[in-house]
Amino acid sequence: MTKNRAQRLGFGLLLLFYRIRGKFPTESAEIDSAAVEQIASQLGVPVSSDDGINTANRTEERHRAQIRTFFGFHEASVADAEMLTAWLYEQAAAVGAVPDHLTSILEARCRELSIEPPSADRNESNGF
Repeated sequence: MTKNRAQRLGFGLLLLFYRIRGKFPTESAEIDSAAVEQIASQLGVPVSSDDGINTANRTEERHRAQIRTFFGFHEASVADAEMLTAWLYEQAAAVGAVPDHLTSILEARCRELSIEPPSADRNESNGF
C-alpha cells in the first residue's frame, strides 16, 4: 500500500502475472480484462482506459525489479545467458530441436535457477 493510487493497479497486475506465469507480460493484451477489474476492485482503485502495460515506463521497470526481488529472482546476466545457451544446446541434442518444447524447458530451468526467463523475441534472436 505504499504505492500511490495510480501505481497500485499496475503493480498488482504485474505481481499477479509474475506469480502465476513466472514472467512479466510483454503487452497489455496478455492480461485478462476480468483480472484487471478484479484486482482494481480488491485494491479499491478505478480502472481507466490507460491502465495498460508500458514496458518503457521507468515506474514499471522499478516495479519489475521490486517483484523480482520479492520472489528471489534476478535478470539474466551475460554469464547466465552463456550458461543457459550451452545448457539448451545440450537439451536440443538430447530431446530434439522442437522450438515450443525447448522454450518450455528453458523457462522451467530459469525458474529452477531463479532467473527471469528471456522474452520470446530474445529466444528467437538466439536461434531458439
